[in-house]
Amino acid sequence: MTHDQAFKTAARERAASRGINYTAARREILDQLAEVAEFGHLPVIWESARVRVPFVRPPRERHQLALGAIELAIRESGALEGAMHRDRWRTLDSHIDLDWDGGPYAHEVLRELIAFAEAPDTGTVDPGQLRPGVSLLGDLNAVWISGVRVRFRPYKPIGAETARAQTLAGIRARTTTGGITA
Repeated sequence: MTHDQAFKTAARERAASRGINYTAARREILDQLAEVAEFGHLPVIWESARVRVPFVRPPRERHQLALGAIELAIRESGALEGAMHRDRWRTLDSHIDLDWDGGPYAHEVLRELIAFAEAPDTGTVDPGQLRPGVSLLGDLNAVWISGVRVRFRPYKPIGAETARAQTLAGIRARTTTGGITA
């Protein structure tokens, strides 16, 4: 399946699932893809194209390697700043789901992580090692590393800027009221 076919399939699925027209669904997908446009050298992995190939479960070692690399990159990049109640799951198909409450949208986290990884001196993830992934409904919500999909699943996201502003406001409130209490 070509990039064009995968894009059209995702737009049709998104339109049908959300009760919107094809053009609106297409526009929503393009808006999210614009987040990673500066990294055009990285191929986008479309879930609609992936489901048409034989299923290959990544080995446990690659799963552990991917989880460690992503967790370290998230911490060092600050991509989930303002997110609460983080959790991670190994999915039935041996991939990884990362959940959180509040905080940034999935495509914002993805963009932060790819920008972090593409910097030549991070030491955590090598340039070109992370690949953006698009769900069946056209959401830019995953990265692929070493053949393992790491899907980001925010619950009630508020956006990266709002989350950072709330975090800073909370820190200021604690420092002006005499510090943190136990």
